[in-house]
Amino acid sequence: MPPAQLKSAAQTLDSAMSRYKNATFDIYGHSLGSMNGQYAISDTKYPDRIHAAYLYEGPNIHSVLNDKQQRTAETLKNRIFNYIDDKDYIAIGYTNASMVGMLIRIDSKKATGAVEQHMWGGYQFDKSGNIRTATDTKIKLKMAQTDIVMQDQLKALTSLATKLTKSGGHLSASEQIYLESSEVLIIVDGIAKMVESGFSEIIQVCQQAIKETETHWIDTVQRAQDVASHLSYYEVMDALTSGGATKARIVDEPVAYYEEKIAKAEKTKKEYQALVTEIKTGIDAQLSLDKALAKELQL
Repeated sequence: MPPAQLKSAAQTLDSAMSRYKNATFDIYGHSLGSMNGQYAISDTKYPDRIHAAYLYEGPNIHSVLNDKQQRTAETLKNRIFNYIDDKDYIAIGYTNASMVGMLIRIDSKKATGAVEQHMWGGYQFDKSGNIRTATDTKIKLKMAQTDIVMQDQLKALTSLATKLTKSGGHLSASEQIYLESSEVLIIVDGIAKMVESGFSEIIQVCQQAIKETETHWIDTVQRAQDVASHLSYYEVMDALTSGGATKARIVDEPVAYYEEKIAKAEKTKKEYQALVTEIKTGIDAQLSLDKALAKELQL
């Protein structure tokens, strides 16, 4: 049975959404505020108007949700960013369990005390000001956030369609083609950004892995020479080979694997960039056929 405060948070959210019928809502919450946010989002009557949610350091409340609320939470999963510091004793219940939203385990440091740890004291940030997380998590996060932006663009496109037909008439053939092409462009452009962001991360990881692999081989040889200082370099290498520690196995094979991933990522990025360029060219060509429409769209 959910506590009264969670129910109150849900009532407050739905009351505001009922009052401001054309608005979308962003939800933010920390600790108990995260719990309130998780429940309110899952219980809302207007899930299609939840724009995004950013929740921090709250316990997992998924188990107190009923079936309908759990389904709502699952529908909105990629719009709910649930940040967790595993060193925070308050943020509990996420091990091998269902949860509200996308779980984002941060790369945290040890704070000076439990209170500071809970109050974002363990959070670390990269040079761009982004919260540090595992690379695969960062990719998923960027993809989800790009999807939100893409959906915002589609809503703007719908508003444009309304504007073009406000006189009560129907879309001209050129207008219809423009809107359909623009919708495709938004979707493809959004996917291209997600692909480029995701594969850029993968490329960086692979490049770093190559450096670490080469460093590991050098360190392995150096340690072996230090231990067996009475042996020559070639004798040390023979000993390593007999133990299965060869340069081919430690360096060459992994490097070939990572270079293959880098080449594939670069190829995919270029393919999507070419596709977006092709679609933009098609839209421009269509607009050139209808000067009146082009003038309208520049207003």
